[in-house]
Amino acid sequence: MMKMNFKKLTIILAALLIVTGMDAFAQRGRRMISRDYQGVVCPYIPDLTEEQQSRITELRTSHLKEMQEFRNKVDENRVQYRSLVTGDPANRNAINDKIDEFTELKNQMLKKQTNHRQEIRNLLTEEQRVYFDSRRTDRRGPAMRGGGMSRRFGHPSRAPMMRRGW
Repeated sequence: MMKMNFKKLTIILAALLIVTGMDAFAQRGRRMISRDYQGVVCPYIPDLTEEQQSRITELRTSHLKEMQEFRNKVDENRVQYRSLVTGDPANRNAINDKIDEFTELKNQMLKKQTNHRQEIRNLLTEEQRVYFDSRRTDRRGPAMRGGGMSRRFGHPSRAPMMRRGW
């Protein structure tokens, strides 16, 4: 009887050690990968000169600031839109104006993003452009791009504005 309990305890402890070890390894692996590329600009593009790296960093910093301003405006627009839609009575003209404002902001963002990518491309050699162009421009997952099932609204055939929290 004592041997049976000891065997069960040994098996449970061994399983616990294996699971804990796997989790610790997985955590360490992620950290090590992120440390490898710390401070490296576009690690997937070979042979970037220091001049290219510094210019890309400048462009990226400027672009991120611009995009944050756009995202803030989009968020404000979304809040105003929700207030208009849920208000009684709903003002359809004001709702349509908010939708137009939203699409104009998204249009401007896309143009800025495209311009940013072209500015970076202009800094690169032909070989470097091949690597740069091979990267997807939209690195978010399919659910964020509008593909797949949306947990919030149900079916992917909903209008794009509905999938993004409208």
